Amino acid sequence: RQMAAPSKPVFPAAKIKKLMQSDDDVGRIGPAVPAVVSRCLERFIGDLVDRAAAVAEEEGAKLLTTAHLAKCVEAEELSFLQSTVHAFNAAGASAAPARKRTGGGGGAAAGSKRRAPGIDSASASELQAAAASLEPAAA
Repeated sequence: RQMAAPSKPVFPAAKIKKLMQSDDDVGRIGPAVPAVVSRCLERFIGDLVDRAAAVAEEEGAKLLTTAHLAKCVEAEELSFLQSTVHAFNAAGASAAPARKRTGGGGGAAAGSKRRAPGIDSASASELQAAAASLEPAAA
């Protein structure tokens, strides 16, 4: 098997390192560790989105919701996520973090569109494509 050429990590290494160092059990961190953790996060998120998209597709839904994620984490290997996802699912949209607005007024005049919370099918497809690009190519 050949691995695809490494690309720039999606998640910022400094944030990953800071998060890792917030754990008292973590000592020094090698320079490559945050990049590897970033790649692992990408693959994990890709897998989670694939599973949730499959649930949404089975239900004929066009919008990925926390309810679809809740069904995915019922699997034993994702059980550690159950309390987090179920808390968001129970709270509904009010549990979603508020987006910080910048600039002066923007709105429709500036070409911005308001989107419903969740991941639309185009975003899910992009995430799936990104996850697929991380898979080793067959030799």
